[in-house]
Amino acid sequence: MKKNHTTTKILTFVVGCMSYSALGQEHISVGLRWMHQFQFAGYYAAVDQGFYEQENLKVTLHEGNPNTNTIDLVLNNELDFGVANGELILERLRGKPVVALSAIFQNSPAVLLTLASSNINSAADLKGKSIMTLDGSISPEFLSMLSKGEVGLDDVNVIQSSFALQDLINGNVDAFNGYLPNEPFLLQKLGVHYHTLNPQNLGIDFYSDFLFTSQKLIDSKPQVVDDFRRATLKGWRYALANPERMIHSIRNKWGSNKTLDELRYEALAISNLVRSELVEIGYIKADRIDEMADVFIDEGLIATRYHLNNFIYRAEQRAITTANNRVILLSIILFTMIALCGFLTFVMRKLRLEIERREEVEERLRHLASIDPLTQLYNRRMFSQLIEIEEKQARRNHSTYCLVLLDIDLFKNINDQYGHNTGDKVIEGVARTITNIARESDICARFGGEEFIVMLPNTELSDALIFTQRLQSALNTHSFVTDTQQAFSVTSSYGIVQWDFEESITQVIAHADDALYQAKRSGRDCIRIYRHPLLPNMTPTQKNIRSGSQR
Repeated sequence: MKKNHTTTKILTFVVGCMSYSALGQEHISVGLRWMHQFQFAGYYAAVDQGFYEQENLKVTLHEGNPNTNTIDLVLNNELDFGVANGELILERLRGKPVVALSAIFQNSPAVLLTLASSNINSAADLKGKSIMTLDGSISPEFLSMLSKGEVGLDDVNVIQSSFALQDLINGNVDAFNGYLPNEPFLLQKLGVHYHTLNPQNLGIDFYSDFLFTSQKLIDSKPQVVDDFRRATLKGWRYALANPERMIHSIRNKWGSNKTLDELRYEALAISNLVRSELVEIGYIKADRIDEMADVFIDEGLIATRYHLNNFIYRAEQRAITTANNRVILLSIILFTMIALCGFLTFVMRKLRLEIERREEVEERLRHLASIDPLTQLYNRRMFSQLIEIEEKQARRNHSTYCLVLLDIDLFKNINDQYGHNTGDKVIEGVARTITNIARESDICARFGGEEFIVMLPNTELSDALIFTQRLQSALNTHSFVTDTQQAFSVTSSYGIVQWDFEESITQVIAHADDALYQAKRSGRDCIRIYRHPLLPNMTPTQKNIRSGSQR
């Protein structure tokens, strides 16, 4: 009986494959979420290079506009597949049967742009300001960024976008909802100095440009979904390997109104968002989806993650099932011709290699999620995780630790005078200096734009002061060079605090920030120590020493 059931499954599989081929090309409609540009290069490449045709698919790409809602169009059966950003997760959480097939962009390109002259350099600076957004509402990632800056919706004036960058340049609005591959290039071309408020810098790291479909299509035409996804990812690999060819196709065949230089800038920016050198194109990590869902929950947009089960499409599992059926079929037909032992050895070797490859991808993603890309120091999120571990160990061992919080003085002036490229070099140089002076056991991180933090485990306040004096001396004597070979130096302000056993991590960081604020108020280029009532005060001589004593 069991043998008959297995045979029936195999015959059903074979008939299904034959029927799929016999029906001719499957007509597929795909909704893009914006007008033709390099943002959708992988889809154009799959059409141009015949990748969809190779899968027996005839694909029509529908250009989007500011009013396009691809999610509604797919769920209303007007489209088969669509492209959407983070709102796809929100709609799934609301119970809509959408499924993410791939996340083309590993990082979201959505940012807020402000004029450099406005002195709006952080989310906190947006209080009382006007923000121009796509549809006149604040997206969840921007909402979370404002919350981290302690700015509420009542504190800002949200305006529906005119899609005219001139409104920002003329000062009609204070912040403009921009797209990293587009507006920064236009501002640079016009010679406008600007500042970028990127949620990613605060640990709000969203996927974007999900390729998705409905659960209904997956249930009714699973092979079509597999074939379309496979051809699309192949198209993206081609587009990223041949950007110049795709740029001309997007201009000449697909009718983009962008210039060649605008498309080239966009292609470079999108390559950095796809991160194909680090992860497989389209990769989705369940933990990051959970983190995005947590943002929606924290901001009161949804109550629970209940509907997230099976949100991520598991093409790998379908591929394994299909492969197993084919192996069974071949074993029956060619039983006398194939050495089963050799075949199984081959399969096991392939599976082992696949497991190793996936472990490598996971390791790269862990690195990407914990390291600041500019400085190679820990990012704020990873620092928060590590300090929790160290604090628990300090409590167990009845030891102590110190925090040193430093901020580069007048960093905005460096960007304005020498350019953002030189500003990045300064941040890199400060990071290297911190790493050179710190011990192996110390935890060093980039805490914000030009702000760094160092945790010194098993360290008393006097030793932390010596460390900070050495760091201050090294940075003050370090010579930086601009792109035009002009030498200059920088100073920094420092806040030190020693952890008290009764304090939480949040409190000790706040104390370090208070000390840093006092250093800023005292004229910058100095060290200030948070005076805890339970710790002995240090003399002014101890606090103002500039010599670099050895730790």
